[in-house]
Amino acid sequence: LSEGIRKRYADMYSGIFYRRYVLGEWCAAEGLVYPMFERECHITESSPPYDRCFLSCDYGTHNPFALGLVSVRHTEKGLCYRLEREFYHDGRKAGQLTDSQYADRLVEFNGGEGAYVVVDPSASSFIAELRRRGIEVRKASNDVHEGIRCVAAALTEGRLTVSPACTNTIREFSCYSWDIKAAEHGEDRPVKQNDHAMDMLRYALYSDRRMDGRKERYSGRGIRG
Repeated sequence: LSEGIRKRYADMYSGIFYRRYVLGEWCAAEGLVYPMFERECHITESSPPYDRCFLSCDYGTHNPFALGLVSVRHTEKGLCYRLEREFYHDGRKAGQLTDSQYADRLVEFNGGEGAYVVVDPSASSFIAELRRRGIEVRKASNDVHEGIRCVAAALTEGRLTVSPACTNTIREFSCYSWDIKAAEHGEDRPVKQNDHAMDMLRYALYSDRRMDGRKERYSGRGIRG
């Protein structure tokens, strides 16, 4: 590989991915999933003009329901994302909501800004409720490892920022960790805790990158309920 390509790869990866893909180390995944997340760099007050925006959702009933409005800018660095705001409901602490109630919250939260919603593909009943209301739904690409790599690269390259109002997402960044017991058996798997906003972001970035690469077009109806 040329020095330019090697430098690009070195700049693209960090953490476990840097050690594996750049240094060539046979190492287990451990510690934080996103150690490259830095408050000073990735939490920004201002929201620059964007080209489009959409919603992303990690569905939960007992577990938290995480919803985010994500804006996208096309820049020389590539696709840049910003989590503009979040809705986070913990059914265990605040009481469970029905699919219809979650759909109401989604429409209210969106305020007519996001053109469509990317949803956890396993949330079949919620997807059916949204489509019944005429809301455009895109099933998320749920490849965990590729999704994590996509978010990690966006953080490393400065293409992902978060509003300071998204307190649950910021909190999860600080504690979303690799499963040590799984690593002992040669498996890369995050701990299934403090991962709901993380899954929501992973769905957003990885699904949007794949759809943008296929040049998909959307109906433009918007989310009106």
